[in-house]
Formats: sequence, structure tokens, C-alpha cells
Amino acid sequence: YIVAPEGDRNIVRTIETIFSKEEREHLGLLITIYNFSDVVLKRIPQNEKQLKKLVRKLKPLGLERNIQVWNQIIDCCPSTELALKAMALCKKNGIKPDYFSYKKILKRANGIDNINTIIQEMYANDISPSSNEILSLVSGAKDYKTASELVSQLKIWNVAPNIYVYNTLLERAPDYATRCTVIDE
Repeated sequence: YIVAPEGDRNIVRTIETIFSKEEREHLGLLITIYNFSDVVLKRIPQNEKQLKKLVRKLKPLGLERNIQVWNQIIDCCPSTELALKAMALCKKNGIKPDYFSYKKILKRANGIDNINTIIQEMYANDISPSSNEILSLVSGAKDYKTASELVSQLKIWNVAPNIYVYNTLLERAPDYATRCTVIDE
């Protein structure tokens, strides 16, 4: 048994303090420290095959049931589609995605259909997106059509547009007539 001095709970530090490197090697004490953020960030999955390979690493590390780890994986995915596949793997492993899981997917979602699907799934899982997040989707829209479609959806999602939403519509409007229509609303 290795007893940590003075109630120290960090066994790695205790082993490093008590035994020299040569003693640890002689006794076969290998110290391996995993920081999953570092593991993920060193090899960001670019496709489904790499994503599954990364997920296979979770079980030996005892991390397959940790929602924070899943949220990191979802966040590091370079596309919405891959992030949604990561979320599906999360569910397959028995973990229910939380508010932050969806938030990480929403921040990179593009296209009204994609955004609408994600928000509907959030509501279906009793998770409500914040008004600010939904409004920020409008301001992040790349063109007038997408911004306008999102504004139409705001009513369905029970979110009142604010001044920033209307400013976004005005900025993205392709012509003067469209700007006048936005102002008249």
C-alpha cells in the first residue's frame, strides 16, 4: 500500500514524491496522466471514422459516461454534421445530451432547416434554448434570406425580436425596398 503523507489525496504526486524515477521504473510504477482536453485537441476528428476512434478511447479512461467529455467532443467537431454524429454516439452510450451539448451544436449550425431541427429536438428533450442564443443565430446569419427565415421562426419559438435582430435584417437586406419592408414590420 502507498499511504499519502498528511492526508494528501493526489496519489500521483505522492508516488513521485516518495519514489525516485529509478525506483519507480524498478518497481514497475508507471505514471500516466490523461487530460482528455489535450487528447481531443491534439487529434480533432475530421470525419466519422476518426470520431469513432476517439470515442473508443473513452472507455479505457473511464470517461464514457461523462457529459462534459462528450460536450468537449461535440465542441471540437469541425462541422454540424459531425457534431450531430457525436451527439448520436453520446446517446448510444446512454448519456442524455444537456443544454450545453445543444448549445455547442447550435453555435455552428447553418441553414434554417438545420437550426430548426436542433431547436425542435431541444424542446422535445425539455431543454429550452435561451432567447439570447436564438437571437444570436439571427445576427450570425450570413444572408438576408436565412436571417429573415429565422425571424419568422422566432414567433414559433416564442422569442420576441429585439433591435439587434432588426439591425441584422437591415444590414443583410439586398436592396432599399427590402429595407423599407423590414422597417414597416
